[in-house]
Amino acid sequence: VAQVEPLLSSSLLFAFLIATFLSDKRVRWFEVLGALLVSAALGVFLAVGNPHASASAAPNRGVIVLAVCVVAGVVLALVTIGKRRAMVGESILLATGAGLLYGLQDAGTRAALQVVDKHGLVMMWLNPWVYVVIAAATVGILLSQSAFRAARLDYSLPPIAVAEPVAGIALGVSLLGDVVSVSIPGLIVEAICLAAMIAGALLIGRSATLAHGCLPDFAEPPGELHLEVAATVGPMTPRAEAPPN
Repeated sequence: VAQVEPLLSSSLLFAFLIATFLSDKRVRWFEVLGALLVSAALGVFLAVGNPHASASAAPNRGVIVLAVCVVAGVVLALVTIGKRRAMVGESILLATGAGLLYGLQDAGTRAALQVVDKHGLVMMWLNPWVYVVIAAATVGILLSQSAFRAARLDYSLPPIAVAEPVAGIALGVSLLGDVVSVSIPGLIVEAICLAAMIAGALLIGRSATLAHGCLPDFAEPPGELHLEVAATVGPMTPRAEAPPN
């Protein structure tokens, strides 16, 4: 999981490239800087951290339950606070919660596949990991769709792209025994790389190209559309009733 999760931050990079292709807006310097930061930090993290899986880890059930409860509690807090905020704040908090759940889903998927390798497909359905995956994926999709509806893509997509790999790496190391470099220089470089990936994701996410690249040119705010219709139709006048016979 720790080896794959950093690659997920590149999803924002691909979204930016597609939006650039569909949009007629010029790419600005900070958007290029964000793309370079994500790409360079990703390569350095994989080279220095050397993340790899370990088959020897077998965390007890209490640690797993605690980790799942912590993630669920943080997500619940984010949703509760987000519902009391304006649309942009709600979108950012809901998207962050969705990213955390996606990270939990990634770790749970690998844990469930380990059960299949060791005990077979039938035993997977008797293991709690598969239900953690289903629950995290379902709620994560609902939260991300709510975030996309609450605000534009440049507000809702970056929190998911940042929160998912961070949560996935933390859960992979703590629960599944994934290994990264723990030397002092290695930890410093890994922390810098993660910070650079987050900064690059935020720079790309604030791009006007990403915000408007997939919007049709004829899209207008609902208020203007209503005013236009009202001006075209004119004022409504009551229809005269026929006199009674």
